[in-house]
Amino acid sequence: MSRKIILLIPIFLAAIYLMDGCKDKDEPDTTSGKLLITIKGQQNSNSGIKAYLFLNDSLYGKTDAQGTYENNSIKTGSYTLTCSAINFKDTSLNITIVGAETTKLNFYLLSDTSVGTVYGEFQDLMLFKQKSVNKPQILTWDEHEIYDGVTGATIYKIGYPDPIPPRNVILDDSILAVSDGFGQYWFTIQSGTYPVTGACYGYSDTSRIIKILPGSNNYINFFLRKK
Repeated sequence: MSRKIILLIPIFLAAIYLMDGCKDKDEPDTTSGKLLITIKGQQNSNSGIKAYLFLNDSLYGKTDAQGTYENNSIKTGSYTLTCSAINFKDTSLNITIVGAETTKLNFYLLSDTSVGTVYGEFQDLMLFKQKSVNKPQILTWDEHEIYDGVTGATIYKIGYPDPIPPRNVILDDSILAVSDGFGQYWFTIQSGTYPVTGACYGYSDTSRIIKILPGSNNYINFFLRKK
């Protein structure tokens, strides 16, 4: 009697597995959908505009060389996406994703020539924290105050002897700025929202999201951690 039970158990488990497999295969995934985004300029033309897509304050994705973006598995729900591209105004759209459906979204961008300026400096994160032990008020400073405050914890002043490796501010493959001998930098850029990276040899890269308004002065500092 016990031998028959032992023989039947594998057959029973195999049947359950096959039933579940058929269910997963035949029924669509209702928890996520597909999103197709196309970036278009004026006159409703898609000229391969290179753009950045943001969800809230985070980078969501980048378009390909044809100015399109595709996500094959985005959770169902409502979202607000912002599109930013050089020479165009930021544009935001609300979308609703429905499970097992494809949502197509077109961003129609308007040209813009306004610019803003970015100032900042490179800080060694560990040295900045050490400096705050004797000067705790710097932990409450904003980006502008840190830039103007001469904290003494810049990569230039303590982290490296001369010559100092280049400290670059990068947008994708383009260098926006190279810091001076005091670890500070500045550059002018088209108004918009961008993911920029601070890089220095011997340190881990650090990325920040900057939002530039027309005619604005912005302060963004990079706190780098040694590798």
